[in-house]
Amino acid sequence: MDSLNTSLRVLLPLLEELGSARSLSVAILLRHKEYAQVLTLSVDPRHYDDAEKYYVDCQAVALLKKLGDFKVHGIDRKKAAFSKWLDGERQCYLTNERLSRFLYNSFGDEDMAVAQFFCAVEKKIASWIGRSPPDLDKVRGRFGPGATFSDRGLLTTVPDKMTSTPTLTHGAMWYILPYLSTAWGRQDLRRRGDLSWVRGNRYLTVPKTGLIDRSIAVEPAINVFYQLALGTSIRQRLRNNAGWDLDRAQDIHRRKAKESSVTREFATLDLSNASDTVSRNLVKLLLPAKWFEELDALRSPATLVDGHWHVLEKFSSMGNGYTFELETLIFAALASVLLEQMGQSGVLG
Repeated sequence: MDSLNTSLRVLLPLLEELGSARSLSVAILLRHKEYAQVLTLSVDPRHYDDAEKYYVDCQAVALLKKLGDFKVHGIDRKKAAFSKWLDGERQCYLTNERLSRFLYNSFGDEDMAVAQFFCAVEKKIASWIGRSPPDLDKVRGRFGPGATFSDRGLLTTVPDKMTSTPTLTHGAMWYILPYLSTAWGRQDLRRRGDLSWVRGNRYLTVPKTGLIDRSIAVEPAINVFYQLALGTSIRQRLRNNAGWDLDRAQDIHRRKAKESSVTREFATLDLSNASDTVSRNLVKLLLPAKWFEELDALRSPATLVDGHWHVLEKFSSMGNGYTFELETLIFAALASVLLEQMGQSGVLG
């Protein structure tokens, strides 16, 4: 709460200086420690005819939402996160059902335009990343900075991971030979050569906002080691074939967002629950077959939540080593093809 009190000392004069009805309401609620009411406030752009007034009020109600390090009575952030996770699974189930007819060519004439669009997106993705992923003997895995299914708490350094029993799913069994050729695998063989087979990843949450935590999943060690390798391969091929460097994209986007906050030239679009709503059938439909097989072999097909396994409708979770690259690839290809069909260039960047 010390950080909250410090924040309030800075924020209250700012809110009062803004002078709008909503900012003054927020300031009054904060002075009376009505934090739950502040966190649930929102503004509707349809109620404004002045962009500047909307901007001021929007900032006023958003000031505390990102302070995820304090607890507010009556708000269960973990429960809200799991509810959102389940909602993402329900959406993915419905999407998988809806897309199945395109996978098995059982759609009617009324869906022909949609099928042709999906075909164009698949060709676009293939032109960027190729029809096949790198060969197994050329895939160089790496350790991530965080936890794995069995490496948790403070024991998540590279030495910790190299000395614990590696975990993997049955789909990742084809990576055992490449794994044994690494320094990690040789170290494991010298010790005892054990492997631990698991059904999938482990669910947990991390702080996000004052209202809700963020759902993530902790992957089996060998899976995430090679997931990161495939993510890197997608990055390299996007850079080489599409001229889009994801290693530099964050800095570029940050700069453009800053400039556009003044010029109003561009706006950012924040997709809610984006990675948790990329369904399995969508990836199967849009990715070249060999890429799908490789990514599918390394994904976790189920998530362990409070001792119970949930079979996943989504393709990959936050925590999977290639989720960011995969969702970026799909969203970019969808937008690129759509723009081309509208007579624009569709060029990334």
